Amino acid sequence: MASADSVKGMVEIAAEEGIDILVNNAGILRAGSVVSTSEADWDQVINVNLRNVYLCSKYALPHIAKRTDGAVVNIASVAGLDGLRDSAVCRPDSPRHVESIEGLIRRDALLAGNP
Repeated sequence: MASADSVKGMVEIAAEEGIDILVNNAGILRAGSVVSTSEADWDQVINVNLRNVYLCSKYALPHIAKRTDGAVVNIASVAGLDGLRDSAVCRPDSPRHVESIEGLIRRDALLAGNP
């Protein structure tokens, strides 16, 4: 997904039939150190791996909440926990990576009603 408008449009189309479940399963990787990773690659990884989870959840949750048995499933790579040696974006010692993963976990807890 490239923009909030495209996600919103996708959800509106799906909502015509009702939304029972959202599965966030997109992810990409760009190898490279902090020095060699371009800002464009960094932005693309963060947008695909994190921003899209936020956008899809933001627009789908109001429809899922109308159901009594709706669900959100977030699927991620083990690289999200263990990191990858040659990736500035997916290294567990990268502050941005740690903040992103922790933020995603906290967001999931809030969505589940466990603040």
